[in-house]
Amino acid sequence: SFSPFRSLCPVTGQPDLAKIIIKGSLSTEDKNHISNYLGSFFSFNSYHEKCIEEIFQELDTKGFQIEAVEGHFERRGGISIIPVRQKA
Repeated sequence: SFSPFRSLCPVTGQPDLAKIIIKGSLSTEDKNHISNYLGSFFSFNSYHEKCIEEIFQELDTKGFQIEAVEGHFERRGGISIIPVRQKA
């Protein structure tokens, strides 16, 4: 798992904080590369689901051995948002 993760709400500009869980077979070097990549979302305006889809697609395209990406975003208004993207 990777944390902390932050992106920005495209509507309000407020920060969206999450714990990102990546399931797969990753080396220490892979994890370091992925941590740096996730940091690039710090000022990224996007919905939770779009962030998770982008992360999954990028890591899959780059050849990382991943099975799924989950985003456990902090609650807003009492609603949990946990988008998951996994291989078909």
